Amino acid sequence: MKNLIIIFMLFLSCSLSSQNDQNKWTVGVNLSTVMFGDEASKKVKENFNMQFPSIEISRKLGQNLSVDFIYTVEFLQSRKGVNAFKYSSFDTYLRYELPELFLNIVPFGGIGFGYIKGATTTPNPQGSLSLNIMGGATIWVSERVGLTGRIMYKNVSSSSESMASHFQGIGGIVYNFNINSAAGGEGRKRIWDEKH
Repeated sequence: MKNLIIIFMLFLSCSLSSQNDQNKWTVGVNLSTVMFGDEASKKVKENFNMQFPSIEISRKLGQNLSVDFIYTVEFLQSRKGVNAFKYSSFDTYLRYELPELFLNIVPFGGIGFGYIKGATTTPNPQGSLSLNIMGGATIWVSERVGLTGRIMYKNVSSSSESMASHFQGIGGIVYNFNINSAAGGEGRKRIWDEKH
């Protein structure tokens, strides 16, 4: 886990210093819910687990391709004792944006991998790696601000003793540092400026 964090920080610092003038960065803050199936819940002793915040950092690699980094941790509890254990994960995705639909809605899909902290409800809580797929959409309400949501499926090896495969849904707000993200250098229109 330490090596993964070090690699991420080095990549982030290098990208920031070399690409700062291109403004290709998006950051977001989300609410997260993890859902375990019947078999998985028997292992981790939990069906639903809620987290806040889920921090998202994205960098555009091309016209439709981006890399996403998502760190989820239970920092604030909505109610005391709502979760059986504190869920924590770090995920990275290669995301492809599909053509914009209507009302500035941009759907996307992607694949990636992650590291998930072991559930403390298990006898030997150790971290696990996951292979992830996801899909979602962002609705841009202004040039820089959007509302986003995505559903991810995290496939964890059945040999893991402290984590199981599960779904994770996140939703929140994103801020785009690049106001000229549309083709031809034109800024994205606000949703209320669209003709209906």
